[in-house]
Amino acid sequence: MRATAVFIVALAVAPIGWIAPVGAVEQTIVPLTRPGSEQTIQHLGQDESAQHVETVAEADQVVGPQVPPSPAAKAASTAGKAVLGVFAAVLALGMTAASLLLI
Repeated sequence: MRATAVFIVALAVAPIGWIAPVGAVEQTIVPLTRPGSEQTIQHLGQDESAQHVETVAEADQVVGPQVPPSPAAKAASTAGKAVLGVFAAVLALGMTAASLLLI
């Protein structure tokens, strides 16, 4: 206990430069590519005005009303969450016991 206190006091009293010398590290930035040469565009056809956009499907999206889950679906969801929680706890305890046995 006394040695720890002496060590803490020594660290507090000692100059910071003595403990961890701080110096600037020079860094240089080197560009990997020339500016403006990252992307190139090549036209595949003969005429540049031949490009156009077409729709994939003509059908409109139909969105129905949201239906709340039934009481049975809520109960099943709650039971599933409980089973998953118990399984996770058993798995964690099992892994902890296995790691303690292998030490």
